[in-house]
Amino acid sequence: MFRTATFRTALARSLGIALAATLAALLVCAQRAWAQDPPPVCIRGTIERVDGATSVVKVRDGAKLKVTV
Repeated sequence: MFRTATFRTALARSLGIALAATLAALLVCAQRAWAQDPPPVCIRGTIERVDGATSVVKVRDGAKLKVTV
């Protein structure tokens, strides 16, 4: 009887650890899926100036957009 109780306790503990590890892996995967970059946007206009990784583009309607590459 003692061996059966010890086996059940060990089995329950290992199943609990496996369940916790599975839930942690699912949580990490879900966070990566939600943290994806937005889709690219097409801009049509004239590049006015470039400052390092930032460019200022004047679009057709006259508005100026800062674009980071």
